[in-house]
Amino acid sequence: MKSPSNSILIRLKTYIQQNRNYQFFIGYPLDNSTQWMRVVKFDRTNLQVEQGLILNHKDVLAFIVAYPSGEILDAENIFYPLPRGINFIGKEEKRLQKILVPENLKFGNRCLKVVHQKNARDRRKNYYNTILINLCNERIRVKKFAAYSRYGSIYILSTVTGGYFSEKQFKEWYDIDGDGWIEPGQIITDRNNNGISSCYWVYFCVSESNKEFVAGELFPGARLWWKFW
Repeated sequence: MKSPSNSILIRLKTYIQQNRNYQFFIGYPLDNSTQWMRVVKFDRTNLQVEQGLILNHKDVLAFIVAYPSGEILDAENIFYPLPRGINFIGKEEKRLQKILVPENLKFGNRCLKVVHQKNARDRRKNYYNTILINLCNERIRVKKFAAYSRYGSIYILSTVTGGYFSEKQFKEWYDIDGDGWIEPGQIITDRNNNGISSCYWVYFCVSESNKEFVAGELFPGARLWWKFW
């Protein structure tokens, strides 16, 4: 297996510093991994796996970071079998063909503000924050969401799953507890959005009074870094 890279260390430390309820696994032995060990404790320089071993962050070659549901958020030097209950994001049996008309987002954007912003302290390449702000005077909930990429003059549904991301995924990615309601004025953030191509991130929502709307904002790809650095 190749030697540790700065990218691995940066990514691993970023997820640790986010202080969320992620699941961490480290490939072991470090230089030729054959099994996954769950991380149970970590500090600024070391991590401890459930078998009691203490390892330095800098020595890690293979890792998995997963949401509480077991869906993989990020990984490096994956090998099989995966840890029990850990899986890659599922895909639709048939890819959906959906087209976005950006003008149709105007009403919804008055209820939910979507902002894409590079975090100057995040050293991961091509990662950015997607921030949602509830502008309504009532609670709202996101039922599903997706990215729409540009093809010629139109925007077409384009996700790794081939369909929409679910409400369950929304709550994990945006770290929302309970029933998923977003309070008036509440700000929530996905700190792990990544990509370099121009696309719209679109959110299909319902208010507490049962009004449905769609909101979204363009992520202009590589040009974004010039704006926020």
